[in-house]
Amino acid sequence: PDLLTAKVVITTNPAPVSLVSRTNGKITLLKEDNQSCHEGEIIAYIQSNAVVEAILTLEKELQNKNRDFILAGSLGDLQPYYSSLLNAQSALSLFHQNEAFDKQIAQLNRQLNTYKKLNQSLVGQQHITKQELQLALEKFKTDSILYLQKVTATMDYNQSKTIWLQQLRAAKTIETTLLTNELQVNQLRKQITDLEIQKNEQQQSLQLNATNTHDELLSQIARWKETFLLTATSNGRLGYLGFLENNRFVDANRALFSIIPEAGTLIAQAELPILGSGKVKTGQAVNIRLDNYPFEQFGLLRGTITSISEIPN
Repeated sequence: PDLLTAKVVITTNPAPVSLVSRTNGKITLLKEDNQSCHEGEIIAYIQSNAVVEAILTLEKELQNKNRDFILAGSLGDLQPYYSSLLNAQSALSLFHQNEAFDKQIAQLNRQLNTYKKLNQSLVGQQHITKQELQLALEKFKTDSILYLQKVTATMDYNQSKTIWLQQLRAAKTIETTLLTNELQVNQLRKQITDLEIQKNEQQQSLQLNATNTHDELLSQIARWKETFLLTATSNGRLGYLGFLENNRFVDANRALFSIIPEAGTLIAQAELPILGSGKVKTGQAVNIRLDNYPFEQFGLLRGTITSISEIPN
């Protein structure tokens, strides 16, 4: 039979995942070579001016929306974002504690209630004044007729007219006072409405600022973790890609670790030459010899072709 020879690359399915450093710096190892690891577990970190435990504690407390906690360590470059969050939360708490708008609104409501009571009293006085005005008017009309008939004296006529004018003035005064009070009531209501709008706007602004600084800090923490932490992306076994030790300086964009899946299937990928490749079919047997492992002594790997690319490279 015809034989085709090609270089193969042996891997697993799923394939191993490499962890690459994203920044320069000294490394601290948290897992040893060939140890098992779990998805999300921190394998190592690049040293920075922040304490890893402090960053992780802060992230956890922020996600739980807990404000009563103590950080044990420096936040490094994240400190300004944390300070902004504390300032925003403090401003919001102070707003609720002072209740400045509520106190002003309560004072205006007390004034409003006083004017309402005053208006009720004035309405009662107005009713009495109208009756007195009506009586004074009737007496003045009677005295006017008697005066024209020369039955009553001029002094009595003038006195009756004066009393009627005084009652008329009193009625007009109460009416003016009621209108003035109504204007004052409307002005107080407007002030209350304006204060309620200002209160809502300031509260929403403070709340939005607190929320934005909270989210921004979480975003900066995620960016910091992506830069300085090397985290397992899946369950498997850890493999060091080269010699590594604590406090060793590593360069950015260097592959440091490989996560080998726990339950993976070995597969081999081969690039066949064009000549004779048309005879290759799925299901055919494949013998694989490993470099540096003499097959006469160690044997060889046997496999079966499972798929062939339809497009030549």
